[in-house]
Amino acid sequence: MQLAKPDCVIAPCFGICSQKTTTDPNKDLAIISNKIGLPIIAQKEVADYLDSPFASVTKESGYIDTWDVLIMAKDIMEQNKWHTAVLVAHASHIGRVKKQAAKLGISYSVADNLPDAWDAHSKQWWTRSKGLWILREALARLYLVLIGRL
Repeated sequence: MQLAKPDCVIAPCFGICSQKTTTDPNKDLAIISNKIGLPIIAQKEVADYLDSPFASVTKESGYIDTWDVLIMAKDIMEQNKWHTAVLVAHASHIGRVKKQAAKLGISYSVADNLPDAWDAHSKQWWTRSKGLWILREALARLYLVLIGRL
């Protein structure tokens, strides 16, 4: 099946960089997003690095998860009559992002050369290394299946 020409980029964050590191996967996600040349709907941690995001998604109550980012992105897409997005996410995160986007009915393609760096000092412990990610992701996916988000 041929996808329609993409209308925008959706870029959920990966971890929350601490001040102790120069490795921030969110900066890499912003660089890739900028190169695509479409309006960008990004989670705040990615949007902070963008030249000009179309929309920075966040909640006043604090942390939002991938599901929330995708719901907000879908609303923005519908408001702008956009039909297809390019997903830009960490290489270890993209599998879940794709499944959740599909569950929400978002038509997508995936950007090339997704980053796979880890921030050893991230405020989110599960984004500090691949081993920690695998452990947390296995539990998170089980939970997300049980609540109907995967």
